[in-house]
Formats: sequence, structure tokens, C-alpha cells
Amino acid sequence: MQTQHSCPRKCMSVISTAFDTDDNVIAHFSAPDMIGLSMVPGTILHHVLTAQAQTVHSEIGPPKEHTLCAEQKCTLCNTTFHNYVKCGEQERLRLLIETKGQNSKLWLDQRKIRITSSEACEVPKKVHPTNWVERKLNTNFTGNEASRYGQQAEPLARQCFEETTGLTVETTGLFVHDQENWLGASLDGIIDTDTILEIKCPTSKKLEAHGGSLLKMIESNKYDVRMIDGKYTLRETASGSGYYYQVQVAMHCAKKRNCKFMVWTPNEHVILDVPYNKEWTISKICHLKSVYFQYLLPAVATRIEHGVMKICGLK
Repeated sequence: MQTQHSCPRKCMSVISTAFDTDDNVIAHFSAPDMIGLSMVPGTILHHVLTAQAQTVHSEIGPPKEHTLCAEQKCTLCNTTFHNYVKCGEQERLRLLIETKGQNSKLWLDQRKIRITSSEACEVPKKVHPTNWVERKLNTNFTGNEASRYGQQAEPLARQCFEETTGLTVETTGLFVHDQENWLGASLDGIIDTDTILEIKCPTSKKLEAHGGSLLKMIESNKYDVRMIDGKYTLRETASGSGYYYQVQVAMHCAKKRNCKFMVWTPNEHVILDVPYNKEWTISKICHLKSVYFQYLLPAVATRIEHGVMKICGLK
């Protein structure tokens, strides 16, 4: 499935805004209506947004009551989970609505204290997760050139999807799993009661090795999307780019059974269906849960206890 697609440039309005954190700055200028301005090479803003992330290693030790974390019997961890992570139906709905733009402090904070679908494949499987936890909680700047391009291109891809399929896409905020509140997913869209949309927008740099062609990249068998028996298929793996892992966790959080997976470039696109693989997903979530309660939650609880992390909560 291919299409030629173009979109008229939109006028951008400039708003004077005060920011509390670096994450707020990144989120604001990475929004679709601002990213064009922020990505002009040579400007101070471009330099700030493309700066290499600086990881700050915390030397804070755990408080005395910080024990039995792995067994989920730690008083401090349980208190932190109850105050910041645990959420009922109304709180989950509020979070879904209030984080719709996927760039607010609430969205950033609530993602930070959870494992989300987009980072599930990054959770270490064989090495100690300490460094991963440090990067997740202490990195001052988030995102990179590829992710910022994706934010800029995503609205165009979503419009292309609607025009190609005749389906309407509803944008959403952060989904939190109703039982596993530590697990979340920010979707690219909801299509119907049973289907989500996931969009990938490979950069021109990624396409260079394939003559700038998306279809040639797929034919190379070096991308997560493959052509098998004349049908586009997303590789069933937790490795590679982690796309299969991402959409499975996303469907799990949103309680959906199908994902329309779209890979878009300005000149080509493909759309394929990825069904929910419950058995595969549950097996992976068991590992994520172990890492969360044994390593991530204790680190979050410690930082909040010492006042070095301030979370915009739901309560």
C-alpha cells in the first residue's frame, strides 16, 4: 500500500511560557506546532534541544525503612506506590484526558514513575538494571533527532492514515493498565473499541542505505517490518527496534486486541495489522514487573523521600 502525500505548512503562533523543568522545555518545543522552529540548525534553541543527554548519578542512599522491596513488603515503596502510582478508574480516566497532548508535566511525571510500552524493550534482561534506572530517572534531556522528527511527522502520517483507510483516529493521552498500575502506554491513536494505531516515521538518514525508499528498506529484511508470503508482517521479537514489544504492551494496557501499524514517509507508507499476543505479552510483563518493584520503584521512592524528585500526582 503506497501513497503520495503532502501537507500545507501551518502558521505557528508564539506564546510566552514559563517552564519549571528541562523536561517541560523539551516537551513544549517538541510539540508538532513548534518543532519546525526548534529544529533550525545553528540556533541556540536547536543546540539546546539536540544536546547530548547528561546522566546525573545519584549518591543518595536508601532510607532505613527501605527494605524487602523485592517482596513488595517495603513500607516506603508501598507508600510511594499508593500515593503516586496506584490509581482507580476515575483517576485513570482523568490521566488519559489531561495528558492528551502528551507533552505536559503531568504526562512526563506519570511516565517517569512507570514502565511504559515505548521503553519496555530497553529494560535490561541479562545485565543489572541500575544503569537503566539511573538513565530513566536522572537524564536531564529526553528524546533525540529521530524522536523529534517522529513528533513532527506523526500528524501528517495520521492524516494520511485517515485519508487512505477512511477510518477516524482519536488521539489519546497516557493509558494506565487497570490492574498493573505501574505499566502505561501513550498511544498514537484509537481507531475503534478494539483497535489502536501505532505510527513509525523513519528518518531520511535511516532510509539512506536503501536509496531513500521505505519499500526497499523492508525488502532488505533488516527492518522490523518484513514481507512474508506476500504480506507485511511485524517481526515477533523483543529485540531489534522493539516495535513488536511496544505494541503488545500498548494493547495490553489499552485492553485492545488489534493494532494498525503504520510506517510512513512523505512518499511511501505501509499499513499492517498486528494482533494481540496474550501469552507472549504476559511472559514479558512478568520480567518488567520484577524489575519495576525490585529496582525502579525503590529508586523513585528514595528520590521522593529525599525531596530530589517532585512528581505531579493524581491525588
